[in-house]
Amino acid sequence: MSDLQSDLQTPVTEVSRIPLEAFAGQAQRGLQPLVDRIDYYSTVPLDAEQVKQSLHDPAAVMPRSLLERIPPIRLVLVPYLEKGPAGSTDSVMFERPATAKVLARSFSRWKKRSSCSSRRRVKKWPTITIGFAMESLSLLSRV
Repeated sequence: MSDLQSDLQTPVTEVSRIPLEAFAGQAQRGLQPLVDRIDYYSTVPLDAEQVKQSLHDPAAVMPRSLLERIPPIRLVLVPYLEKGPAGSTDSVMFERPATAKVLARSFSRWKKRSSCSSRRRVKKWPTITIGFAMESLSLLSRV
């Protein structure tokens, strides 16, 4: 069982779906830095080459001037993502959902805001969470 799964209030085996934002909030302590303002968390261990090729290299090409102007980004790699009902959040799944509801990625904003100072101005940004289903890991290098 991963550290995240042991941190969840309800055992994962009893949960059929977890809203992406709730999952990302639980994963906060396990985030690994990629580049300034971009961190990631994976539900399964990734080898160094996977991290480099699929996560670090694409993040590293972002210009520093852009990184200073964007909100913090959390990349959350999960087994599966399920499309939520209209007006609702998408969910993390540990078993494959019905084919019509499977997502490769999902985007959301975390309500907690973080500060970003750029040229003496302080901006309050929501953190952006991007969830990726593990089976779509190769999509990361094309985002």
